[in-house]
Amino acid sequence: MAVLLHPSISPTTRQKIQRQLINAGLEDVYTVEGMYGLKSLTAAGCLAYFVLLGIKAGSLFIGMGILAASFGYWLPNLWLRQKINRRKRQIRREFPYILSTLAVMSEAGLQLFPALQGTVGTGKGEVVQELRRVVKDASFGMALAESLQRMAHRCQVEEVNRFVSAVTQNLERGTGIAQVLRKQSVELWNTRKKKAQQLGQQASLKMFFPLLLLVFPAIIIFILGPVLIQAAKFLMQP
Repeated sequence: MAVLLHPSISPTTRQKIQRQLINAGLEDVYTVEGMYGLKSLTAAGCLAYFVLLGIKAGSLFIGMGILAASFGYWLPNLWLRQKINRRKRQIRREFPYILSTLAVMSEAGLQLFPALQGTVGTGKGEVVQELRRVVKDASFGMALAESLQRMAHRCQVEEVNRFVSAVTQNLERGTGIAQVLRKQSVELWNTRKKKAQQLGQQASLKMFFPLLLLVFPAIIIFILGPVLIQAAKFLMQP
């Protein structure tokens, strides 16, 4: 099915889907044709389900099958976007720790490439996988700056882009890398700390109004309750 769909995929659409697969880390798992095959499969599955319901329950379900097929065709797009967003969040969580490790190794006297090799040796995670690919590409003759730029293109994460830009400039100048990595690490941790503080403030603000709605009536009852009881007793006196 994917092969049959191949001629109908425009170059622009092909590039877009290929870029999404790369950003999701799935370029080695799915091809563009494979994604179109998956879209067709989910659409056919949704349509078949409602057609079978329509045979038993009436023509209304057959009509709904057309809408369900459209949803099924779109469903892999939603799944792919979720994979991209989840991967980006994971990279943002992991990157400060990896950058701190690189900074420590560089301050201990290692150049950037040996520091990268040491970082990816036994590590796990999205960032480690990307850096492992950088090390592999550089080992096969690709310039380290180019392999880092390709990593930034695959990740599409602002923190990674800043790191790659700073390191690339440093490699072009030929100066020491330790100071650059330490500066990047400190800036990244400060940014992460500020973001955590902002999220904490937003959470406190969001909790204020629900708590106010719950606590305010209790305060009113606590204050006015005795007064109302005394007033009721006074009115009930003969």
